[in-house]
Amino acid sequence: KADLKITGPFLLAVGRFAEKKGFKYLIDAMPAILNEFPDTKLVLVGYGPKKAELKSQTKKLDLEKHIIFSGGKSRLELSYYYATADIFIGPSIVAKGGDTEGQPAAFIEAMASKTAVVASNVGGIEDMIEDGKTGLLIPQKDSEQISKSVITLCKDNALKQRLEENGKQRIMKNFRWEAVAQQYMSIYEFIDRSLDTSPPS
Repeated sequence: KADLKITGPFLLAVGRFAEKKGFKYLIDAMPAILNEFPDTKLVLVGYGPKKAELKSQTKKLDLEKHIIFSGGKSRLELSYYYATADIFIGPSIVAKGGDTEGQPAAFIEAMASKTAVVASNVGGIEDMIEDGKTGLLIPQKDSEQISKSVITLCKDNALKQRLEENGKQRIMKNFRWEAVAQQYMSIYEFIDRSLDTSPPS
């Protein structure tokens, strides 16, 4: 936190600056969060076609002292960000043409780092996060719910710690390479059985 000059809550969002990431709704949530916790800083890690638009929105809302556009980061650098952040936020949406999230690596990495997660209930995110147990799920495009969820976690440390611990356990159980490999083996075995069309004797 000291390197980023953060003394209050450290909010983190990671991903390509594209429509489906929904970062504009997160930026819109910041004024309400700052009313409760004036020292809050949001770090946006990534790059993409919406960067200029997001920076313009940040300036228009007079949030330049509170939102850091850090650019792209290496895996090692990201690991430090995940470990240091208080809350990871994934405000993803269903974009034009139905484009939305699968199971984003950033969510897995955040949960594995014991960082509390607030995320939209779209796409594959609902399969990763159990609301109130391994993270907080919110409706898409809802800046008010983003701010309320962040404020709740900043005020309720016991809930935050519970989500962090449960989130890490879920990732360790379901997303470690061994577990993923076992799931793929089960799928391959199922396909193999379903393709067994040898005629009866």
